[in-house]
Amino acid sequence: YSMKIENLKLKIYLVLFTICYSLFAIDTAHAASLSISISPPLFQITAQAPAQIKTPITIQNLGDESVELDFVFKLLSDSVQNQNSPIFDKIQIFDQNNPVQSLSLAPKQDKKLFLKIDIPENETDSDHYFSIQFISKPSVKEDNLNYSQIIGGVGINVLLSIGQQNASGVIEEFSAPLFLGKGTIPFTLKIKNTSSRFITPRGEIIIKNIFGKIIGRIDILPINILKDSSRSMERFWNESFLLGVYNAHLNISLFEKGPIYRESISFFVIPVQAIIVALTSLLIILLIYSRIKKQSF
Repeated sequence: YSMKIENLKLKIYLVLFTICYSLFAIDTAHAASLSISISPPLFQITAQAPAQIKTPITIQNLGDESVELDFVFKLLSDSVQNQNSPIFDKIQIFDQNNPVQSLSLAPKQDKKLFLKIDIPENETDSDHYFSIQFISKPSVKEDNLNYSQIIGGVGINVLLSIGQQNASGVIEEFSAPLFLGKGTIPFTLKIKNTSSRFITPRGEIIIKNIFGKIIGRIDILPINILKDSSRSMERFWNESFLLGVYNAHLNISLFEKGPIYRESISFFVIPVQAIIVALTSLLIILLIYSRIKKQSF
């Protein structure tokens, strides 16, 4: 039995050694996470050639370690396979007055950069959709072979429109349920961009009662719709109590200077639950009154 006991002790020692070695190995394998913020997340630029555009970018390292970042330009259009667009030759990132292609940020450091776009006089009218991606470089520590770093990045999307804006589009859908039983009214709006440029619809929905009095309004904030594409959105109007027929009037501009499109729909609200509660309460009151009246005789 002494041989079995010694073998058992040896197995225990081996298991303990394996656990301790694994713990130490995990401790030496350090992963540095990337935490970068960038503002603004989107640029929407409209320009007439020739033009020089200069707009600020603020980037901040929120982490506890220094980071090295490279700048990469990538087209957002799925139909374009070549990422070496000629527009990228006209774009530079500036740190103060110096063009840069990479950036170093200390822990908690923030820095203001500038996106500069030079549009020559002979530039053709066109739209460009691309992103500026800030990609981290992997750091190498020779004294620690188990060191690893998460490579990531952040980006800014850019919608650049050069030349005259000839906006055109259609309202594919403006609807609401015909019959509703409560005061929350969902409106569905779908707009299709039929032009070769991106559009930025904005507008409002005006709600009127059966007498033509305005009782509600929903603002439609500007949204971007790329060329040859559609975009759906839902807007809600909340009222505590509605009863009867109502009309909703849509007024929307596809671009800052028009054109303006208008559509109208009607819907009917019957607060069934509230009516049932009211009728039930009335019935209970009548029953109580009837009993009291009988007892009085």
